[in-house]
Amino acid sequence: MTKNNFKQSIFLRTIIQLSTLAFFVLIPQAAAAANASLFLFPPSGAYAVGDVFNVYVKIDSGDNPVNAADGAITFNPAELEAVSISKTGSFFTLWTKDPAFSNTAGKIEFGGGTQTAFTGTNGTVIAVKFKSKVSTTSQVNFSSGSVLAADGLGTNVLGPMNGGVYTFSTKNAGADIIEIDESGQISTARQEPAPQDGTPAAPIIVSSTHPEPDQWYAKSEIQFSWTLPSAITGIRAALDNNLVSAPIFNYNTKTAEKKFTDLADGIWYMHLQFKNQNGWGSVGHRKALIDTAPPENFSITVDNENDPANPTPLLKFLTRDAGSGIAEYEIKIDQDEPRKIAGAGIEKDPYRLPALSPGKHTIIIKAVDFAGNSTLAMAEVKIEPLDCPAITGFPATLNEGDRLTLQGTSAYPRAAITIRVKKENEEPKTHEIKTDDQGSWSFDCGREFTEGGYQIEARITDERGAQSGECAKINLSVKVPFLIKIGWLAINYSSIIIILAALIVLLILLFSYVWYRLAVWRQKLQK
Repeated sequence: MTKNNFKQSIFLRTIIQLSTLAFFVLIPQAAAAANASLFLFPPSGAYAVGDVFNVYVKIDSGDNPVNAADGAITFNPAELEAVSISKTGSFFTLWTKDPAFSNTAGKIEFGGGTQTAFTGTNGTVIAVKFKSKVSTTSQVNFSSGSVLAADGLGTNVLGPMNGGVYTFSTKNAGADIIEIDESGQISTARQEPAPQDGTPAAPIIVSSTHPEPDQWYAKSEIQFSWTLPSAITGIRAALDNNLVSAPIFNYNTKTAEKKFTDLADGIWYMHLQFKNQNGWGSVGHRKALIDTAPPENFSITVDNENDPANPTPLLKFLTRDAGSGIAEYEIKIDQDEPRKIAGAGIEKDPYRLPALSPGKHTIIIKAVDFAGNSTLAMAEVKIEPLDCPAITGFPATLNEGDRLTLQGTSAYPRAAITIRVKKENEEPKTHEIKTDDQGSWSFDCGREFTEGGYQIEARITDERGAQSGECAKINLSVKVPFLIKIGWLAINYSSIIIILAALIVLLILLFSYVWYRLAVWRQKLQK
């Protein structure tokens, strides 16, 4: 280990130790959903005794960005032999426990992390190369593990740990691989020979139909192609289900591509070999994954946890996919956009619906495998409404400009009351208040009511998000008090009294003035 790598290892080990300590100390304040998973890929496979094959240790981070993990994997050393471990392609950049295996104990251990958080469903940690030893069905499982969230606390968010099951069968003598001839017919072939000195390097094989060798495709037709170097005097190839095999059928030396159709689902390998004047060279191998079958049919169970008004019931569902495995579930509620969740962990951690309004809701779940095949299941969820709040205190009529106060009761303490006030031909106005510890409530609506008819409704929402349904509305009539209307002008009695008093005073003054003028006029006449 270099000095720099040693420092990185010490640094990461310190981070993980501090994160683990913080997890145990601060868990009441920093609990997170344990929905990440460790899993083996492929989860299953069939191989001949003596075959060498790869098994990848992968992480699905779920909803949590993660930055460290460790684990221990067990296998039966009488059935399997670990050949090597590779860190190539791993998203880990630092290692607290360098990946290692023991064929005596039947155990593989690893521990590491990254300085940047990882979020995804298919993060590679290590690749283990196994060799089958006897004809049997062998299990490879996690015995322990942890996945730490990149939350500054080192929270362990690991949920399920999914191992693998692999079947090994005895080879038939002289029939170790499969030969594909020019017509596409399949026949038996032999094991891969050792290359001679000075022979061509292993060909690099690409595929236009299956461009990523570790990705599943729902296509039973595979197109392979390769570049032909100069001085090639022979080409031979084979297509089979073995990781390493020797091609035997000779192709035309100008052949640079090959198509195979109607292939069965599973893991296929194209094996290609070139010949020059020195003989046959190394064999190139190219993997292609086929899964055309959809996941198995499944059903949905709705669990309202013994509460018909529970707005967030649990959905319990699970299906299997014998080929590539379940990648994700898409959950569609009524006409909303689908919500996607990872396929791993749903068996132990059922999906909880978001708060739904009272009534019936249609749930459609699509199970999607890693090749994109899907299967649908549907269920109906019925949410019962809460009891409506009662409006117990309100006037039958209201004068314009008067203050309106509403009073009411409900069966739910500390719940939210929504008051909806709608005047004829106008948009409704809503107000939010809370009930007290006994479920009672009151609301001052103010003096903003003008002449006309109003409808007032009260609905309730509890702390879980459960709601009351359509509640009875009260009608309120607002009038102008004691009005005399002259056209568009409305005058009330108090205004009339003031006006009449003013007119009387005016008449008295006018009469006094006229009386005074008459008296003056009489005096002039007498003179």
